[in-house]
Amino acid sequence: MKIFVWGTGCPVSGLIGKYIAAENVEAFVDGGGTKTLFMGRPVITPAELAIREADLIVVANSHGTEIAEECKKLGIDDRKLFYMYDNYALLDRNLDYLPAERALGRELTDKVRRSGRVIRPMDGENVPGGDYVRIKSMRLAAGEIYAGNVPGAAAELGVYRGEFASEINRAFPDRKLYLFDTFTGFGASEAAVEKESGGCGEAFIRVHENTDAAMVLARLERPENAVIMAGLFPDSLNGLEERFAFVSLDVDFEDSTYSGLCYFYPRLSPGGYIFLHDYNSPDLHGAKRAVKRYETDTGERLRRVPLCDIGGTLAVVK
Repeated sequence: MKIFVWGTGCPVSGLIGKYIAAENVEAFVDGGGTKTLFMGRPVITPAELAIREADLIVVANSHGTEIAEECKKLGIDDRKLFYMYDNYALLDRNLDYLPAERALGRELTDKVRRSGRVIRPMDGENVPGGDYVRIKSMRLAAGEIYAGNVPGAAAELGVYRGEFASEINRAFPDRKLYLFDTFTGFGASEAAVEKESGGCGEAFIRVHENTDAAMVLARLERPENAVIMAGLFPDSLNGLEERFAFVSLDVDFEDSTYSGLCYFYPRLSPGGYIFLHDYNSPDLHGAKRAVKRYETDTGERLRRVPLCDIGGTLAVVK
């Protein structure tokens, strides 16, 4: 079968290496990227996909609604599309699971059938993507910060392509936003340790290389507020001393999350928030281990509020 994969971001790591090898993918589809090669396979545009012969198009992307509309405009047969995420509208968006089951196996298709449905925004709410709970919770936290006159900047450690950073930037229009990332992927030594211990696969490491600072800045509504702190954390701090009102920690692995807690929590203003992504993730366990390690080392019990978003975020309130 000729299989195409729509997406070159983090969600792809849930597919490649687990249910299909990269070499068995005809091409990856990316509507806005600049790469022509990803994981050793060509990257094509949606328009190019429309003129290719495809038996199955796996949408490994959380923007299912937008992709469905684009496919309709391009005349791509709905029956060839298999949505791994955001797989429903009022009814299941996957019209036929059989082609996906034949190509990818029943384990994955059954998992998608059983997957929890992503909460949609209420009428009139402008919440992009599929992670409504995380974004909406962050906006409400921002409202609390402003209502309480909590001082400090915003920050994100682990920016990747800047989707959540753009939401932070929008929620804190008058505050600096420090963006900490290598903008080239994980640190090699930590990634190797995590991979060796079974904490992640090769695809997970590779997809996080597909970013750069310019891509992130282009997403921001107020890029003038952003301060790019490129490099491995905490070396990238370069002596920075700042107070923070909101921090997003999204670095996936234990050591990096622990380093983030050690720096940011003591500098978090009373009434401020830290959102730790993937704390209750079924696949990534570094954030939970880092929190336990931090509490053991400091003797301080963090005030925790677990969220029911896709990544299992833990909100820490000071």
